[in-house]
Amino acid sequence: MYIVRATDLHPMDPNGKADPYLKIHLGGTTINDKDNYISKQLNPIFGKVFDIEATFPMDGQLTVQVYDWDLLSGDDLIGETKIDLENRFYSKHRATCGISQKYAM
Repeated sequence: MYIVRATDLHPMDPNGKADPYLKIHLGGTTINDKDNYISKQLNPIFGKVFDIEATFPMDGQLTVQVYDWDLLSGDDLIGETKIDLENRFYSKHRATCGISQKYAM
């Protein structure tokens, strides 16, 4: 899985910014990328690659969450998306895998 970037995140800190990082859930696997939070960004470029194995139908739902890292209090959920991998895999309209050579900023 490639996670390239996020855009227009909701400000979570008093300075009008956020310190986003990723959490990914698939089946019994959770990846917490908290150590790689991006300081003071509302449009972070993550540029991350995660390798997770899925078995259908048990591991059909992928959840990608963006959290705001906080030093003194608990981290806050900025947002999340849930993707039905089994539906996408078996759909005749599914996208092919690949990554663009360039990204517009």
